[in-house]
Amino acid sequence: MSSLETEKTSKDIFPSETHRAAIDSTGRVGSLYDGYRDCILQRLEFHKIEETFNISEPRQCEVIHGQHDRNPNILKIMRIEEELRLSLLLNMSKKSGTDTMIDYCQPINEYTRFIQYSSVKREEKLPDNPANIKVVNRLPPFSTAATHIITKVYFGVSFTVILQLPNVPNAVAAIDKVLTTLCNRLQNHQSAYLLTTYEKNILEKIVHTKVYSNISHFRNLTKIWDVCCLIQQNQCYLANYPISYTLRSMKEFFPEYHGENAQFNILPEEFNEAIENYVFQITVSMKTLENSMTRDMPKFLCEHLKRQFNNIETQWLDVKNKFTNEIERLSKLVVENRSSRTNNFTTHNRLYNNEQMMMQTRIYTGEGFNI
Repeated sequence: MSSLETEKTSKDIFPSETHRAAIDSTGRVGSLYDGYRDCILQRLEFHKIEETFNISEPRQCEVIHGQHDRNPNILKIMRIEEELRLSLLLNMSKKSGTDTMIDYCQPINEYTRFIQYSSVKREEKLPDNPANIKVVNRLPPFSTAATHIITKVYFGVSFTVILQLPNVPNAVAAIDKVLTTLCNRLQNHQSAYLLTTYEKNILEKIVHTKVYSNISHFRNLTKIWDVCCLIQQNQCYLANYPISYTLRSMKEFFPEYHGENAQFNILPEEFNEAIENYVFQITVSMKTLENSMTRDMPKFLCEHLKRQFNNIETQWLDVKNKFTNEIERLSKLVVENRSSRTNNFTTHNRLYNNEQMMMQTRIYTGEGFNI
């Protein structure tokens, strides 16, 4: 199951089935899952786990072009599920591999390229009928924060490579042509080694490369060619890394479960999008302010500017504290909605309040910062 897929189906058979990219790679079949915060909890042992190798799902590889003068939400480009994107932006989920691209700090423009690749090698799953599933270790008293159980895990390799191309039109056209060839080879199970020396030299003109992957040792690579070679050299080892999870409700397996986490509500799309866009924009603005502080720090080292520096530092700490409080406030709001402990009208009022609008304006404009 690939993060490149927007809909991963089967709703007619299992209406309670939910899908999540394996941002936290510690999940296994039987792991309990906190759907309010998108966190993996402890694991239950089951008598029977089915395993399938050599899945026929095709490899997926595509090149996505960046756009001029935009701060794109990279998790959207990756097609990470919208509920999980929101949990990541609100710092409720564990960050490890792919999701750390939230912190990508290089400029993204018309010379930026995203290479997305996904290949599923095998799956592990519980039987489809909960009545046929026996738990080895029953849950402790129902104080767990779990809303779901991971019932299926897809294993394989998934990565996103962000490339910054040179600002040279002829070089850009040549690089794009080679990248397309490379993606076609990866997708069609052809060897990347078949690239010519000329094509390899073209790839050397790429200015900057950053790799995000579900496999840790891919993340240290600095060339797209090395990533492709590593995939082909390690085919037999790639079936051990989770790509995505299928979740089903705790109530399906434990009908007697009536704890405070027994209810799970998916946020209406418009509210999820409104909160996500707002959090993304203030996060980008905070990073811009922080970068400005770091960039202009040397000029405040002069003796006569120390007072100005102290004043700016005080303002920065105040805005940073307000930002932290705002993230915590919205995290609480999202959890309350996902647990059905509040309603949409209340959500709207609490999202769009005067204090929030004032803080948003201050962070966006850098009001009070004379850097």
